[in-house]
Amino acid sequence: IVEGTWKTDSQRDAVAMLGVLCSEPHSDAVNDHICSALLSVLERLSTTSGGDLAVINEAFDVLMDMYGLEDDDPNSHSGVFQSKNVLKHFEASIPLFEGKIKNMADEQKGKKSIVTEEDLEVWRETALNASRFVEYKKGNS
Repeated sequence: IVEGTWKTDSQRDAVAMLGVLCSEPHSDAVNDHICSALLSVLERLSTTSGGDLAVINEAFDVLMDMYGLEDDDPNSHSGVFQSKNVLKHFEASIPLFEGKIKNMADEQKGKKSIVTEEDLEVWRETALNASRFVEYKKGNS
């Protein structure tokens, strides 16, 4: 195991587990707590140089899954989405995420790395989907 990858894998898996838990019906109170945790991870990882792209990617994916339903769906938790200002967090984090992806791609050119081209492509796709998610939610508000 490459030093530090176990930590990244554990963090990514923990974020993914929150997503699995949120895929079942749950209360606004539970949603509020999970949303706060995910936004905290997203903000912390997006604004520090040590932010891991796999964890950021997973946080974006889980948040989009949590709030991708129509606002009139009882499982959309639109009140939590609005009160936590999730769109503002996305708008602030997406450019930072894209910048980290670009920096990682530039650093990896010509080097052997644990980050694959497939990883980079998945992260780019998530950044694009996150931007589309923002536009979708703005259009439905």
